[in-house]
Amino acid sequence: MSFFQTYKKSIVGGIITVILATGIPTIVWFHNAYADDRYVQKKEDIRNQIQQIDHALFEIDQEISFATNPRDKAKYEARRAYYKRQKEALRLRLTSPNKK
Repeated sequence: MSFFQTYKKSIVGGIITVILATGIPTIVWFHNAYADDRYVQKKEDIRNQIQQIDHALFEIDQEISFATNPRDKAKYEARRAYYKRQKEALRLRLTSPNKK
């Protein structure tokens, strides 16, 4: 009998153990090094959100100018105030030094 046939189970078990012991930490390291960036909101995304809010504010201003009664006008003014707060929060997030 050869060495491999005698210790086949031990050798295969050792190889699997080495692969698992080095593979799992390596996968975690790659994820932390490269894939975590997708969870961070990028500046371009924030700028796009601000642009979408600007478009919504334009539509709301149109609705306010063509509102027929005070109740509708008040409803649209409340929406405008909400979007302005959202826009300001995004601007602060964009200019914050501790964010990417």
